[in-house]
Amino acid sequence: MFTNIDIAKLEEQLRPNQLKAINLMVESEFASADKKTLEEIAEECGVSRITLYQWRKNPVFNQLLKAYSSQHLSSYRALADAQLLKLIKGTSANGIPSIKSLELFYKLQQDLNGDKTVTLVSGDNGALNRADIEAELAELEAGLED
Repeated sequence: MFTNIDIAKLEEQLRPNQLKAINLMVESEFASADKKTLEEIAEECGVSRITLYQWRKNPVFNQLLKAYSSQHLSSYRALADAQLLKLIKGTSANGIPSIKSLELFYKLQQDLNGDKTVTLVSGDNGALNRADIEAELAELEAGLED
């Protein structure tokens, strides 16, 4: 989404205490405990709460906040991929593979786009067992190879 060049250009447009505020805001949002309030962040950056609120209206400030947040979130990619795999395999809490997770997997792999539709139907109640899912997966993979 954001390149290092884009981020560097945005950083050049902000003051050091604004960059510090952005870092603190992102760290606070991702913290599982000890989240800081905006007032605490403002104080740590040497500005008033009102100034921090004004900065948050600045498009450059917001773009950089978004970029830093995206970078931080990407560090969780391996964890998210592992959870997705558990859902695909059906080794999550309920033991049933998730069709939605299969769809997400293929979208992430860019093998599905708006022109292709996947419809899975099985049994009277629409529930799929492992054999049904594996058969559908094989059919999907065969269709992607064409």
